[in-house]
Amino acid sequence: QPIIRGQNPKNTMGMLLMGRFLHEPMMQKLSNYVMETMHVMPWKQKEVQRFYEKRMKRKELYYMENQNILTIYYLLRDNYGKPTVILYSNVDNRLFRGVQQNAVFFLLITFFSVILFSLLLYVVIETQIIKRILNISRSMKKIEGLKYLSNRIMEDLKKDEIAYLVSTINTVLDKLEQEKIDREKAEKAMITNGKLASIGRLASCIGHEVNNPLLALSNSIQVIKKISRSKSSLFQEALEISESEISRIRYIIGSLLDFHRVERDDFSYVDVAEVVHKSLDVLKWSKKLGNVVIDEKFEENCLVYGSLMRLKQVFINFILNAVEAMENDRQSEDQSILIVEVKKNRENQDKSVVEIHFTDNGPGIPEEIRKNLFEPFVSTKAVKGVGLGLYISYKIINNLRGEIIYDENYKSGTHFIIRIPEFSEA
Repeated sequence: QPIIRGQNPKNTMGMLLMGRFLHEPMMQKLSNYVMETMHVMPWKQKEVQRFYEKRMKRKELYYMENQNILTIYYLLRDNYGKPTVILYSNVDNRLFRGVQQNAVFFLLITFFSVILFSLLLYVVIETQIIKRILNISRSMKKIEGLKYLSNRIMEDLKKDEIAYLVSTINTVLDKLEQEKIDREKAEKAMITNGKLASIGRLASCIGHEVNNPLLALSNSIQVIKKISRSKSSLFQEALEISESEISRIRYIIGSLLDFHRVERDDFSYVDVAEVVHKSLDVLKWSKKLGNVVIDEKFEENCLVYGSLMRLKQVFINFILNAVEAMENDRQSEDQSILIVEVKKNRENQDKSVVEIHFTDNGPGIPEEIRKNLFEPFVSTKAVKGVGLGLYISYKIINNLRGEIIYDENYKSGTHFIIRIPEFSEA
């Protein structure tokens, strides 16, 4: 039965079908669709009731698959709610299966895409963050306790927060390492100064006790010179050397009272070759050269401005060090040879230096001692050495604005070079 709006029969709002109101446009579309796809089961109400209860399992919309055909059943009721009509439609099920397969395929693709993306994200995090942080952690463990501050964290070319953190840590390590070095130097200087102060006090006591017998020896030599009737030049030379060495002993004892004092009162123009020659003569008389062959190579007029006594002390120290090293530690039957060479070396037109070379074929200096060679109390002599000879020599040459060089490239023994600015009359 049609439902009309107003008096005009053309204004149809819809239809009342089996107690239900249906909108006309919707009914038109439904009618067209039903005419094409929907069919009515030609059953009576009892048959409809039985099919609804057994086959449709009391569901108003029910579907059933049969090979490639999908059958859809829809139940219509009357005004009293009783099953009246069953509509059914047969649809090709291959379309639904394709949709279902596409949906499953899409879900699988989505699932694996999520897994792949997660793996890629993990790899990125692993390489960009975790490994770099672990590298920082391992490097920091190496310097635990501030023992190995020279270790540094390897920096990369990335410009992010982690790279900035690495750079900051390395900067802090640089400062810590420098502070550690400065502290160790300060502690070492305090220990050295304490030892030097102790030696100074000891030298003061010894000097007082030794000066008296030295004075007696000096006076005795003067008396011997006066009463001696011998015309032997050898006897007179021995007396002169003895007197000279007594003066040198007294000078050395006096200089031990202050290692750091710079005295220029006794400075004069000194011929280096002559000083080296006198030093060798003293050692020959005292038989301290032993069986060592001395090869002298002296250039004339090698003048410097300095203290003859102190230069003699330096040269004797280097000669005795070389002789003792060759005599005590020779590992072959070759002749022990010490080459002492004095020569000029003009570095440029305005500056020239006098070089004194001490070259021996001894065992050399152990590598662990080389870096502290000119520090006090560092000695290559296990028993006899105090470790002040090279230190005092270094201070004396340094006061002359010179330098002492150890030739690390010389592999057949030991080679020291003393360089002092040449005196020029111009």
